[in-house]
Amino acid sequence: MGGSFYIQQSESVLVRICIFFSYAQHGCGYYIQTVEYSTNKNYAFECSVSECNGFDASIYHQYGEIKVSNMNTSYNRINMHAAYVIDTQLGSVNFTTVSNSSSSHLDLTYSESYIIFTKCNHLNNEYTGIENAIFYCWGTIRYLNCSFIRNVGNYLFFSKPDITHCYFDKNEFTRTVNQVYTGSFDSIEPLNSFISHYAVEGCPRAYNYNNNSYNDDEDELDLEDIKNILSSVYNTSFFEAVNLL
Repeated sequence: MGGSFYIQQSESVLVRICIFFSYAQHGCGYYIQTVEYSTNKNYAFECSVSECNGFDASIYHQYGEIKVSNMNTSYNRINMHAAYVIDTQLGSVNFTTVSNSSSSHLDLTYSESYIIFTKCNHLNNEYTGIENAIFYCWGTIRYLNCSFIRNVGNYLFFSKPDITHCYFDKNEFTRTVNQVYTGSFDSIEPLNSFISHYAVEGCPRAYNYNNNSYNDDEDELDLEDIKNILSSVYNTSFFEAVNLL
């Protein structure tokens, strides 16, 4: 449990934690778990988790009051839930980027119960399995002002989330939603209002194997239509992000 650390039945606040090359069966980057229906507070602000591997989830938040903001989870190759598991009766995720990660079993992200995602980016991820969907949603899951660009899998969502003012482009899937819903979601223009946070200051996104060094500038997104945007992206401060929670 927990590649870098495991916190159980407690309260915690993670601030500017950088994790990479971490391995575990469950919670390959970290695992935070409290008792179901607990009011324990578990927060993560301005953290980065990248290049982790194992069986289940790069970051694992389960139960209690969960708040995640300005998080980067990228380049993870994990059997299931490569980007994250967030399972709670009351949760919020803001200004978080999920990119260049892949899973082969169940799904890429797992969200359950009542969670609101605000101004989050989901870029260039892949789910190669056939069970659930790229993004597993169960319960009341809401996406507000989020972007979904070049994600590949069988279905985009497992069950229909509440979508408000989100951007969809160049995703590849056989159907939008696995269960019941057979429609699609309208995409809002323009793109440059949706890449709201894309930064990993002080923490490498990927390892340069050619010269054994860490490269903050390396970018595998291969999204020609957002390269210019990334250079002038709006970065929300830690204090502004907390206020939005």
